[in-house]
Amino acid sequence: MDINNGLSQSLVNDIIQDRKGFIWIATQDGLNRYDGTNIVIYKKDPSNPNTLSNNFIQCLFEDKDGYLWLGTNSGGLNRFDPRTEEFKRYELGDQYRNVTDIAEDSKGNIWFTTFGNGINLFDKEKERLTTYVFKGVEARNVLCVYVDEKDRVLAGTSGKGLLMFNAKHQRFDAVDDPNINEVVWSINKDKQGNFWIGTNMGIVRLRLEHDGFFTERYLSHHDAGNSLSNNTVRNLYVTRSGSIIVCTTGSGIDIMQLKNEKPVFHNFHHNDFQKYSLADDLVLCALEDRSGSIWIGTNQGISRFDPIKQVFSQITSSIDNPKSLNDRTVWSICEDKHGVLWVGTRQGLNRVDRKSGRIDRYNRIANNPNSK
Repeated sequence: MDINNGLSQSLVNDIIQDRKGFIWIATQDGLNRYDGTNIVIYKKDPSNPNTLSNNFIQCLFEDKDGYLWLGTNSGGLNRFDPRTEEFKRYELGDQYRNVTDIAEDSKGNIWFTTFGNGINLFDKEKERLTTYVFKGVEARNVLCVYVDEKDRVLAGTSGKGLLMFNAKHQRFDAVDDPNINEVVWSINKDKQGNFWIGTNMGIVRLRLEHDGFFTERYLSHHDAGNSLSNNTVRNLYVTRSGSIIVCTTGSGIDIMQLKNEKPVFHNFHHNDFQKYSLADDLVLCALEDRSGSIWIGTNQGISRFDPIKQVFSQITSSIDNPKSLNDRTVWSICEDKHGVLWVGTRQGLNRVDRKSGRIDRYNRIANNPNSK
């Protein structure tokens, strides 16, 4: 791999792998595609309407048909056709320009959230848009959306808590429950049908019943064993075994397991005097690889957790070592079909070959010949 095949920009916002094995990297200055050898860059061309509408890309999503959907910071929604390598811009209006998250339901409809104009349903076949907005600025600022296998749609806002789609009345209703905090960062679902909500005030378990819903909130209690370690939960990751990795913003990770329908939390945090502890207590993301190891992205690099030995090993950044990560703050981690880890940081992209231990950095290089 030639490190001269640089990214279009160093700040990586999102990384996904498509069905063909390509790695797609969203940056604040264009879309990047990595094919195992080269990085190809896609940018806005003002003279060509079949290019990106804006180079600041916030989120990526591959739909069932193989199209790549992009949410931009100020250019709205875009769709990329990998067969023709052309973009389609959806000129939906100024209020739809800041797209924060994208999902798809079983009918192929695209759900996308915005910061400023609520939740939107886009019918791809009819190219028809339905917008769901709410009173109050906070309810219009939506951070995440989750669509489950039954097409139940949940969304988290930055000030009005959790919203749930009412299919009968074709509207979103607030989940009016004292257990759910006004700021919802993350939504996920386990194999038992429980929805887990990460908020600024703990974790909430949500069960949808035929006649309503049930919630239970779990908070941090420092004087009690096996409780949540920190009430600010930024991300939740469900493993194949059903455990949930709870990423906190100051207390490391909690590995949560249900025992007799009650969650038990096992905390792992940084310890200056323990070589094999977590790299840092500000945790941003998690990933389970094919071998069952858990990779944790922190503010001070990556930790690999061995669930059998219950110890961590570190991959961090060093100014004096060009073979280390290009930055300590890790925002996202993805594993490709070859078992290689791709790590997004504040300074760009890293390729981590776990077999050899080699780390390749991909940073922005001006006048890249592979740019489009």
